[in-house]
Amino acid sequence: MLSYQHKFHAGNHADVLKHLCLLAVLNKLHEKDKPFFMLDTHAGEGTYSLTDQDVIAKRDELAFKKTLALKGQSSLLDDYINIVESYVNQGLYPGSPAVLLAKKRPQDTVHLNELAQKMVQELRNFAQRDAHIHQRDGFEALAALMPPTPRRGLVLIDPPYENATEYGAVEKAIFSAIKKWPNGIFLIWYPLLADKRIDKNSDVVSVAKAGLSQAMVDELTSFHNQPTFSIELLNTPAECNAGMYGSGVLIINPPYQLADNLEQMLAILDKNVVENGQGLSKLVWHRTAA
Repeated sequence: MLSYQHKFHAGNHADVLKHLCLLAVLNKLHEKDKPFFMLDTHAGEGTYSLTDQDVIAKRDELAFKKTLALKGQSSLLDDYINIVESYVNQGLYPGSPAVLLAKKRPQDTVHLNELAQKMVQELRNFAQRDAHIHQRDGFEALAALMPPTPRRGLVLIDPPYENATEYGAVEKAIFSAIKKWPNGIFLIWYPLLADKRIDKNSDVVSVAKAGLSQAMVDELTSFHNQPTFSIELLNTPAECNAGMYGSGVLIINPPYQLADNLEQMLAILDKNVVENGQGLSKLVWHRTAA
């Protein structure tokens, strides 16, 4: 959606979870010299200025800053911290395209997609010649690039979910893509929304999109036999007025032992990064390898 801006959520707990899951998969793909394909369907601008008050100063969470104090607790976190610090030293916060390009080798291919002209120009300025830049609807980009070359690699899908119809759009896009590329690794980020919230007039109202993420996860694990798990980081309990109390990433075709790496990471984040939701984060297998 053209109105959505990634910068309003840059650096929060959901961003940290998404980037760590992405980085963990990239590190697994690096275990072989074979080239791989990367697609970010909703890429944003690439980086975000830390002097922009919309980016960091209003974030509750400052979750990415909390992770910078966790050096030495896991190799995955150390890798993430090194990437973040390299941008923080320039007054920037890295988005998912920065994570992808940090791990791109000469033989690998990166595709970054956005719809809004301003974001596309920012992506071009950021990526230079290191990535293929696309300007189209993210789901259209996914369909157009399936099956990819090379056939090894991943897709990150991180839509804004501003409209309830986007959950169904994710389902439809994955249904189509996985039929064309059954061995592809798909990472789908999703928000966890409280059932009710308190509006500006202090009235308790229902949240129309609450529960849609779980319904989407159920649908996305019902039509195929590929191994699949979800990992969820809860920043706070799902109580009234919590808003987005956490988020999750559904991973289809996870590389071998990825879940072990992410469970270790999740335990560290749950202890050191979340605000008051300790003990609620989880990794759940929906389908295991045959």
